Amino acid sequence: MSTKPIFLLDQRLSLLKPGHSPLQNLDVAAAENRRDRGGFREETGLSPWEDLSRDAWLAYHRTIVVADAGLGKTWNLLWFSRHVYRQREGYIPFFISIEDLPDSPNGSLEPMYGALLKVWRDAAGCGEDSQLSSTDAIEVLRELRAEGRLILVLDSLDQALSNEGAVHTLKLLMTHSDWKACPMVVSTRPHALTSQWEKWLGALADDWRFIRVEEMDEKQQKYLLGDIPGEDGQPVSRYSLIPDEGKRLLGVPRVIELLCNPKLTWQDFQIIKTMTDVYWKCTNEMLLEGLKAKKAGNEVEWNVKLEGEVNEEFREVQRDIARNIFGAVAFKMMIADPKRPNLAFVPKTECTAFLRNVSALIQHTRTRHRAEGRDEELECLGCANGYKGFLRNFTAITALNAGQMDSYLMDAAGRRNSDLKFRNPTMQAFFAAAWVCRHGTPEDIERLKGWVVSPWDERFGQYQEFWRFVSEFGGTGKWDPSAVRNDWWVDVIGVVYRSPVRMCQFIYRSWNRMKELNAKARAEFLAEFPAIRAGEHGADKKRIAVEMMTGFIRLVGNPILKGDTGTFWMGATKRLEDMPPGSFDPVDPPPVDPEAIDYEFPPHQVTLSPYSLHRYCVTNAEYELFDPAHGNKRSFTDKVSAEDLARHPVVNVDWWDGWAFAAWCGCALPTEAQWEYANRAGTRSPFAVGDGQTLTQEMCNFYYEIGRTIAVDGLPANAWGFFQMTGNVLEWCADWYDEYGRSPPADPVGPKSGSGRVFRGGSWIYDAWSCRAALRDWDSPDLRDDYLGFRLAAGPSKSSLSPEAERSVGA
Repeated sequence: MSTKPIFLLDQRLSLLKPGHSPLQNLDVAAAENRRDRGGFREETGLSPWEDLSRDAWLAYHRTIVVADAGLGKTWNLLWFSRHVYRQREGYIPFFISIEDLPDSPNGSLEPMYGALLKVWRDAAGCGEDSQLSSTDAIEVLRELRAEGRLILVLDSLDQALSNEGAVHTLKLLMTHSDWKACPMVVSTRPHALTSQWEKWLGALADDWRFIRVEEMDEKQQKYLLGDIPGEDGQPVSRYSLIPDEGKRLLGVPRVIELLCNPKLTWQDFQIIKTMTDVYWKCTNEMLLEGLKAKKAGNEVEWNVKLEGEVNEEFREVQRDIARNIFGAVAFKMMIADPKRPNLAFVPKTECTAFLRNVSALIQHTRTRHRAEGRDEELECLGCANGYKGFLRNFTAITALNAGQMDSYLMDAAGRRNSDLKFRNPTMQAFFAAAWVCRHGTPEDIERLKGWVVSPWDERFGQYQEFWRFVSEFGGTGKWDPSAVRNDWWVDVIGVVYRSPVRMCQFIYRSWNRMKELNAKARAEFLAEFPAIRAGEHGADKKRIAVEMMTGFIRLVGNPILKGDTGTFWMGATKRLEDMPPGSFDPVDPPPVDPEAIDYEFPPHQVTLSPYSLHRYCVTNAEYELFDPAHGNKRSFTDKVSAEDLARHPVVNVDWWDGWAFAAWCGCALPTEAQWEYANRAGTRSPFAVGDGQTLTQEMCNFYYEIGRTIAVDGLPANAWGFFQMTGNVLEWCADWYDEYGRSPPADPVGPKSGSGRVFRGGSWIYDAWSCRAALRDWDSPDLRDDYLGFRLAAGPSKSSLSPEAERSVGA
């Protein structure tokens, strides 16, 4: 195992600048896509975030630390506790998990002193043997609190949502006049911040500063991962072995820690592409390691036949039993409350009844598998002797303590007088997904329909990881056929495809595997739009769909369009000396752009194959054929009538939404090169409209002049007939962002993975400089805002479009 620490003092922290809304800037975002968030805006000062030094953090009175799963909230709070004690003389920090806060009946915070006293004595290692009596110690705590020298460091709001008493106490601590002088730090995941905003923060937000924990950069990742013996036995960098698709996971410290497992081989790293790959492989190794570490004389009854000595095959059966028990426990915890998943704990008073229910679930599963003729599953489920056998096995696996496993699986489970909980909710979501993809029932399918929630729903962040693991499990069978039943996995993930609520990210993540399996749910998904065009959903929807598909313009070789050769110079020319020798006519040189920045270099020649692009951005009316609920998230409803807004570009959509909508109607998002080619329309000047050198409101909606979006055809088109590719809204492109110079000169599509998806074109809030034809920007695929939309591209031939579009291509 690597001896390098997973926590690094140079892990970056960002502070939300005053005047920026926490709700808009601390939204749910996949952790692996947050590196370099904001693109060029960070360098130009347009980002709402600024770097925060650790010393500056120690000086703030009240801060909320927000980070996605595995980014190190707890480690950073532990660092804060240690260093604030050293730097602020006379101040005493108390580190407490929010779920451990005592209830405060009748609004009294008296129970807090008992909780603080326990933390104090545990930290001192003196227990009840302290020289101070409890009465005297509590009096000292009261004095510290009155003088504002008692610092509360409160961890993991997201794991306390099921404990209403703890959340109520947190609210009281934040508002009670007796505690206002006390510095306080609270950590949470984004979904808990947004879902609990009004309950415990709301009007108090101005009293707090918001900090975001950023991902590890590439240098840190390589350092932490270290080396491993390679194929020839010589040390090789773990980082170098991981495919590009997997590298975007490595900004998360928890992922790096899992991948430092010494039992992983160089071959294992070559197949790490998804988060599910990481958790599946690493938990398998953890369980095997723990089982092997058990003393020979301390075996328990696993309810599996054992002939001769304990061998590798037997350990693998034990591992499968352990994995299935963890899965049943995790899934049973999540379904305990039909309104929201339990990602916190089962109280000790309910543990016995809960475990009996888990045992009953496993027994029912055994009976079902036997009736279906799937006897091979019985051995790996174990627990053949009913509740007694289950409890023995459960006690055994939760007592395993082998290296990293103790940090990631269940905490104090199976012990008397203890709550039952997973060490982190991500591990619980993983095991729950593994269980349902292998052992789920039709009844579970009905239950899962309630777990398909809108990204605007406060529960989205709580179900997001579960659906991510489910969507990726379809590929896990490549190296472990026992991971899922392919036919059943299709039914489970099919819930996301069929639901009227769109969880587009998980459609995208499962798309290729569903295509391989020729899934019915995918076919039904793709059949919806043709049915709308055929009039099966009403005349109004048919009209919108037909009109949408008549708006494409064919590019590359279109005789109607002047200069449509398919070859152009992409990027910006800041100085003529930047251009390759012989690439321009010195008598008639290309225009230069003195405002160009590094992201736009070097200018390079690109050749495109024929394709089609829509003359307009996708409108509200068009997108709401796909997602009717989006009508509730339209922007500018107080400024524009509903009828007019129907023709405005759809906004508040992320990259996944754009990709899924395009696939749904048989199209695609344009590549960055396709987008810039159409925007330039044969020009090479800084701007692709007007005189090419300046922007005016008569040709572009930019820089708050109007203060909102306008209709997609509200201003004149460019020379090739494309409307508002400059200004109005930024437009998502298909590509992951990458520096120029790494892609082929013909039909570039961007890298296989990256830290953000590209969008182009400027918007109604951007200044003229940000609306230049060469300006590039990128962000997390999860980003939604009222200045960001997309338009559709289609394939090179008419046959790739609808019949209506076939008749209009090139018009």
